[in-house]
Amino acid sequence: MAKLDGGRQGQTRDVAGKLPAGPRASQGSAETESDWLCGMRRSRLILLTLTVLWPAGCEHGAGTRSWMDWARPKGEPWTILCVELQGPDRISRAEALADELRQVEGIRPRGVEIVHGRRASQVLYGTYYRRIDRDTGKLLIPDELRDDLQRIQLGRFIGARAISSPATDVGEPTWDLEKAEGTYTLLVAVFENTVDFYDRKAAAAAYAKELRGKGYEAYYNHGPRSSEVTVGTFGPDALVQRERRELAGRALIADYSAEVKQLQREENFRYQLRNMRLVKPEGSDGQQFLASRLVRIRPEGEPW
Repeated sequence: MAKLDGGRQGQTRDVAGKLPAGPRASQGSAETESDWLCGMRRSRLILLTLTVLWPAGCEHGAGTRSWMDWARPKGEPWTILCVELQGPDRISRAEALADELRQVEGIRPRGVEIVHGRRASQVLYGTYYRRIDRDTGKLLIPDELRDDLQRIQLGRFIGARAISSPATDVGEPTWDLEKAEGTYTLLVAVFENTVDFYDRKAAAAAYAKELRGKGYEAYYNHGPRSSEVTVGTFGPDALVQRERRELAGRALIADYSAEVKQLQREENFRYQLRNMRLVKPEGSDGQQFLASRLVRIRPEGEPW
């Protein structure tokens, strides 16, 4: 059980190929499993839609945009990472480089931003909304982003690159998976932007909030292309080895601990949802759905 009880708390890393896929839906059970999830999905979609689209702060006069403005997606917000610095003098160096960036021809001084994190300082520039091409499924590059990036790279910042805007990372900070402890966590939902939906981060944060409200130890993780929701934290003993008899003899296979399997048996955590929908594994022609699975909280060797 990953209920919050003051026990362990737990950026996810795929360990596919090393870990078992998890439980499977039995043959011919697709309609049953779909019916089982239908009610749960319907209520959650209502919650996520209201959370993502409703203009927060309107009661204070901040919500001046119309409902259609909020419902009409502008695209996924990106920015330009001009330079990232580490070390004891990173703050003063970032300030100096930001001043230098403001002097580059064609750069709007107000568009330069400095973000100081726990381990690094970043100099960022601009906000650009990237839409997804309906035919190719790929993110389009706005002309303004292309031109500004070239201008910045020619202005001494040769390593500048476009990144998903960290300013749009939403959610209760203490529920960010980077704050969690442990080795593994159970991946239960993935949110990705589509041609008609660009609020994956808000949706993931809202789902984590919903699970927290039900008493579960839920976390969100915002990656460059998707946002994830995980539940629970587990130590290295969550992944175990078991013997299996084969024609050539016995073989050791990877398996999950009893604690992980117990969590997977709960109604909400048997499967890995994609944008709140059941999906089948790529290349699968059977009736099984994509199961929830363990992922690493941090890569092997990364400091805590």
